[in-house]
Amino acid sequence: MEITVLLVEDSNIQLKALQSELKEKGWNVIHAQDVSGALFQIEKIAKEKKRIDVAMIDLGIPPVLDDPIKGGIRLIRKIRENPETQSLKILAYTAAGPKEFDYSLILRNLLMLQSSFISLRGEQVDLSSLLEFVWLGYVFVSPTPANFLPKSIAGKPDPLDSKQWETLKFLDQDKSMTKIANEVGLTVEGIKARLPKIRDILIETDEIGPDAETEDLLRWYRKMRTRYARD
Repeated sequence: MEITVLLVEDSNIQLKALQSELKEKGWNVIHAQDVSGALFQIEKIAKEKKRIDVAMIDLGIPPVLDDPIKGGIRLIRKIRENPETQSLKILAYTAAGPKEFDYSLILRNLLMLQSSFISLRGEQVDLSSLLEFVWLGYVFVSPTPANFLPKSIAGKPDPLDSKQWETLKFLDQDKSMTKIANEVGLTVEGIKARLPKIRDILIETDEIGPDAETEDLLRWYRKMRTRYARD
């Protein structure tokens, strides 16, 4: 399943880095440099009967450079005012520090607008993984870089062991039962026997519904592999 990301970033250097990171995940990236450009892209996508799954928005975008209230937050407010995009999942970010932006004002606005926030200052931040959590429906605000976030967000114990995750991964890659069996050193019957067990575990832990089939297991895998650090 392809996820479409609206990336709003005015710095070409930052844009190239983020585009590369997101495309490595296999996500489709739509780019805009400012508020008006982002609104144009949203309208264009709607006319094409397509959709944006999640937005990643730099707060210091034009028209007023490095003023988040008139830049990124203004854009997020307009997104929330539009009935077609009011529930769009959003991750706001900035490389500016608290001395440059009033973080308390920013965080109050973003919380009211149900938007997640992460700072890019200091240590390396795995933005693509955090963005995937936002896509899954999590909302978080972190005024300092927080590489611990993925682990803390996961919270719930991983219901499957490594071999069960491996089986789902190979199935998601459209590998045949025979090929999977050869790669893991089992018989085809052994691989087939794993699927009912995986299904039973996920039903028992309320991860999927009682009527789930193999395709439902794969949908669950695609959504939850980041949550459980199983990329």
